[in-house]
Amino acid sequence: MKHRLHLQEDGIVYVKIIGDGDAETAHEFVRAAERLLMDHRGRKLDAIIDMSESGTSDYEGIKIYRVLFKNPLIGRLAFVQVSESIKVLVVLAIKLKKPNDVKFFETKAAAQEWLNQYHQNEQ
Repeated sequence: MKHRLHLQEDGIVYVKIIGDGDAETAHEFVRAAERLLMDHRGRKLDAIIDMSESGTSDYEGIKIYRVLFKNPLIGRLAFVQVSESIKVLVVLAIKLKKPNDVKFFETKAAAQEWLNQYHQNEQ
């Protein structure tokens, strides 16, 4: 699995997941995400997670991602083009604990619009 992770000018993190994953790539992603979170000194960051080109992940990788999503600096999460099987895992791992902070979208534009409404209200 490859991943791209960057902070957009509007303060929202954009994540693109490509291909299958395992524990090693999950660790790489978590390290990159934690560096980004540390750079913002305690400010929660919202993210768009584009899974339109993602594959599967092994159980060890999923456990590693769960630890990241428990980080209190993770804000709202907008998942884009998530398969039904991954959606079930996201609901079990994250959404049950943060029901108002996780949503699923078909397009990046719809996800961006949802997060923008919060960013405008916070300014």
